[in-house]
Amino acid sequence: MEYTLDLGRMVSALKKADSESSVPKFIETEGEKYIYDNVIAKYMSKQPIHVGDIDFDAFEEDDITTLIDDKMEFVDGQICTLHNIVNTFAEMPAKVLTTRKYF
Repeated sequence: MEYTLDLGRMVSALKKADSESSVPKFIETEGEKYIYDNVIAKYMSKQPIHVGDIDFDAFEEDDITTLIDDKMEFVDGQICTLHNIVNTFAEMPAKVLTTRKYF
Protein backbone atom coordinates (compact mmCIF):
# COMPACT_ATOMS: atom_id res chain seq x y z
CA MET A 1 0.00 0.00 0.00
CA GLU A 2 1.35 3.41 -0.94
CA TYR A 3 0.59 6.65 0.83
CA THR A 4 0.98 10.20 -0.41
CA LEU A 5 1.27 13.32 1.66
CA ASP A 6 -0.20 16.62 0.56
CA LEU A 7 2.34 18.99 2.11
CA GLY A 8 0.34 22.11 1.28
CA ARG A 9 -2.69 20.75 3.07
CA MET A 10 -0.57 19.57 5.99
CA VAL A 11 1.09 23.00 6.41
CA SER A 12 -2.31 24.68 6.21
CA ALA A 13 -3.71 22.34 8.88
CA LEU A 14 -0.69 22.98 11.14
CA LYS A 15 -1.07 26.76 10.77
CA LYS A 16 -4.76 26.45 11.60
CA ALA A 17 -3.95 24.24 14.61
CA ASP A 18 -1.88 27.06 16.12
CA SER A 19 -4.96 29.27 16.27
CA GLU A 20 -7.35 26.54 17.43
CA SER A 21 -8.25 26.09 21.06
CA SER A 22 -6.60 23.10 22.71
CA VAL A 23 -9.89 22.32 24.44
CA PRO A 24 -12.03 19.83 22.50
CA LYS A 25 -15.46 20.95 21.36
CA PHE A 26 -17.25 18.39 23.53
CA ILE A 27 -16.04 20.15 26.71
CA GLU A 28 -18.91 22.39 27.79
CA THR A 29 -18.30 23.58 31.36
CA GLU A 30 -15.35 24.98 33.28
CA GLY A 31 -15.43 21.87 35.49
CA GLU A 32 -15.19 19.56 32.47
CA LYS A 33 -12.34 21.71 31.14
CA TYR A 34 -10.50 21.39 34.44
CA ILE A 35 -10.92 17.60 34.45
CA TYR A 36 -9.85 17.39 30.80
CA ASP A 37 -6.72 19.54 31.31
CA ASN A 38 -5.62 18.09 34.64
CA VAL A 39 -6.66 14.44 34.41
CA ILE A 40 -7.60 13.24 30.90
CA ALA A 41 -4.86 15.11 28.99
CA LYS A 42 -2.22 14.05 31.51
CA TYR A 43 -3.42 10.45 31.32
CA MET A 44 -3.28 10.48 27.51
CA SER A 45 0.28 11.82 27.55
CA LYS A 46 1.29 9.31 30.27
CA GLN A 47 2.10 12.00 32.83
CA PRO A 48 1.68 11.14 36.49
CA ILE A 49 -1.56 12.33 38.09
CA HIS A 50 -1.18 13.19 41.75
CA VAL A 51 -4.40 13.35 43.77
CA GLY A 52 -2.88 16.06 45.93
CA ASP A 53 -2.49 18.32 42.87
CA ILE A 54 -6.17 18.14 41.91
CA ASP A 55 -8.36 21.07 42.96
CA PHE A 56 -11.59 19.31 43.86
CA ASP A 57 -13.35 22.68 44.17
CA ALA A 58 -12.73 23.35 40.45
CA PHE A 59 -15.40 20.87 39.32
CA GLU A 60 -18.56 19.21 40.50
CA GLU A 61 -19.69 15.61 40.62
CA ASP A 62 -22.00 16.28 37.65
CA ASP A 63 -18.97 17.19 35.52
CA ILE A 64 -17.45 13.78 36.17
CA THR A 65 -20.65 11.82 35.55
CA THR A 66 -21.37 13.78 32.36
CA LEU A 67 -17.90 13.02 31.01
CA ILE A 68 -18.15 9.33 31.92
CA ASP A 69 -21.79 8.66 31.03
CA ASP A 70 -22.30 10.93 28.03
CA LYS A 71 -18.93 11.69 26.48
CA MET A 72 -16.50 8.85 27.22
CA GLU A 73 -17.37 6.89 24.08
CA PHE A 74 -16.52 9.98 22.01
CA VAL A 75 -13.25 10.51 23.91
CA ASP A 76 -12.27 6.86 23.38
CA GLY A 77 -13.06 7.16 19.68
CA GLN A 78 -10.88 10.25 19.35
CA ILE A 79 -8.00 8.57 21.18
CA CYS A 80 -8.29 5.44 18.99
CA THR A 81 -8.33 7.56 15.83
CA LEU A 82 -5.23 9.46 16.92
CA HIS A 83 -3.50 6.20 17.88
CA ASN A 84 -4.25 4.72 14.43
CA ILE A 85 -2.90 7.80 12.64
CA VAL A 86 0.31 7.78 14.70
CA ASN A 87 0.83 4.06 14.10
CA THR A 88 0.26 4.45 10.37
CA PHE A 89 2.95 7.14 10.15
CA ALA A 90 5.31 5.16 12.39
CA GLU A 91 5.03 2.05 10.20
CA MET A 92 5.50 3.85 6.88
CA PRO A 93 8.88 3.32 5.25
CA ALA A 94 10.94 6.43 4.63
CA LYS A 95 11.00 7.45 0.99
CA VAL A 96 13.42 9.64 -0.87
CA LEU A 97 12.01 11.99 -3.48
CA THR A 98 13.93 12.42 -6.69
CA THR A 99 12.39 15.86 -7.32
CA ARG A 100 11.50 18.56 -4.87
CA LYS A 101 8.16 20.26 -4.94
CA TYR A 102 7.66 23.54 -3.21
CA PHE A 103 4.33 24.89 -2.12
